[in-house]
Formats: sequence, C-alpha cells, structure tokens
Amino acid sequence: MSFRTIASTTVLALTAGVLAFPAAAAPQSVPPLIQLAQVAAGEHDLEAFAAARIAVQEIQTATLAEAQTAPPEEVQRIQAEAQAEMVSAVEAEGLTVEQYNAIVELAATDPDVANAIEVLIQQQLGG
Repeated sequence: MSFRTIASTTVLALTAGVLAFPAAAAPQSVPPLIQLAQVAAGEHDLEAFAAARIAVQEIQTATLAEAQTAPPEEVQRIQAEAQAEMVSAVEAEGLTVEQYNAIVELAATDPDVANAIEVLIQQQLGG
C-alpha cells in the first residue's frame, strides 16, 4: 500500500476525537500545518516520520481486526486505546502529533516528499 493511499486515514485516525486540527485564524496562502511540515520535514524528521508511520499502520491494522470481532459496546474502548497507542508511537519517534499530521499533509501535496517517505519506509521495512 502506498503512502498516498494511507495518508488521509492516518490524519483522521490521529485527529479523531481528542486531537483536532485548530481552526485557521486568518486566510493564508499556505495552510498552517503545511508551514509546520516544511519546517519539520528535514531528513531526520522524515526518517522519524517513516518509523512512526510504520508503527501507526500496525496499530491501525490490529485495531481494525480487534474492533471487527469485538462486541459493539467494546469498540469505543478499543478505538480510544488505539488512539493513545498511536500518539505514543508518534511521540516515541521524537515527533509531536502536530508535526506528524503536518508531514502527512505536506506529503499529500508534494510528490517529492511522498516519494522520499515511501523510500524511507521501504528501507526501514528491509525492502
């Protein structure tokens, strides 16, 4: 699965409920998250992002499998636990959730960044 295919679901997963995008105070030519990503998207941050992305994807996959077989009353608890695990995975790589989401947004609009992330993910996966 390519980075572009999963980018939107990552932002949604990390922003659902507790973590929401702040409302823009004034119109800008470049959205605030993109500006943050441009500052944060150095090579080290992209490597950290790639590692965090792998961990987040693993959590999402496990959560989906667990939620599909869980009783309906347990699904919200499972999702809340997964949310906390994803935040911890991102922070364990030295990124804030805001930085992570900003890099997702930047990669969605900049093919060079998306390609660089894809290469880093493949390298970290041993491929």
